[in-house]
Amino acid sequence: MTPQLQPATLKKAERIKSLKTIDELFKNGSSFFLTPFKVLYSLNTSPVSNAAFMVSKRNFKNATDRNRIKRLVRESWRINRHLLHTVKGPIYVQIIFIYTSHNLPGQDTVHLAMHKCIQKICSTEP
Repeated sequence: MTPQLQPATLKKAERIKSLKTIDELFKNGSSFFLTPFKVLYSLNTSPVSNAAFMVSKRNFKNATDRNRIKRLVRESWRINRHLLHTVKGPIYVQIIFIYTSHNLPGQDTVHLAMHKCIQKICSTEP
């Protein structure tokens, strides 16, 4: 399937759930900060990109606010991850998005920031 024809889904196999994998990304992964996200990532050996999404309980006391932000970020990842398939070839990553702002975001804000994050990963990786 070509990248444009892939369905915009986020299957269980495409999520990072393992604490070992998350710890490894925090220790050995590359990182950058692009408002409102801190992004940790490393190249993936398998032909699938895995992602995790985090929102601090310190910044958002209500679980409903945290869940809303994670839902927006997941949606934006599903829609924009096809950008990892560049002209040079596909880039497969393990990536963690940490929402760092103290304000509830709008959908447009999250989509724009996600687009910029993916472009930055594509420009820094060979």
